[in-house]
Amino acid sequence: MGAEGHTTLRVRLSGHEVLGKQGQLDAYEVITEDVTKQRQLEDHLREQAARDPLTGLANYRHLAEVLAMEVKRSERTGREFALLLFDVDGLKQINDRYGHLTGSHALCRVADVLSFCRTSIRRRATAGRVCSCVTGNRRRGGQPSGATHLRQHCQ
Repeated sequence: MGAEGHTTLRVRLSGHEVLGKQGQLDAYEVITEDVTKQRQLEDHLREQAARDPLTGLANYRHLAEVLAMEVKRSERTGREFALLLFDVDGLKQINDRYGHLTGSHALCRVADVLSFCRTSIRRRATAGRVCSCVTGNRRRGGQPSGATHLRQHCQ
């Protein structure tokens, strides 16, 4: 439902000219097809293709795309950005000692922390399953960046 109880539909239009007996343009025939559910499915599939199914964080491919965009933005604007890499020490030992389910829970907990930090430092920041975070380096006015804030809290 959209604003004020209205439903927004996505439609595909196609059509062609209808010629009369003499070959003159007589009318246009237009076909309208509701593709709302198809577009919702496509959006869902795009989201699934960009996210790690366990943690919900950006997967490697999506993180590489975001990093490439940030490099281009930095080259274009001259603004710096930060790339933070995290190594989850002891994950193999957790998996070996307590099992992969517990290791998965540990990864999900790390993902929760990264997601919380991402939303608290910058909406455009991207937390990824490969344990990294791409974010702008400095806030306006020279205040410490989100990256600096996150690094300080993770030490």
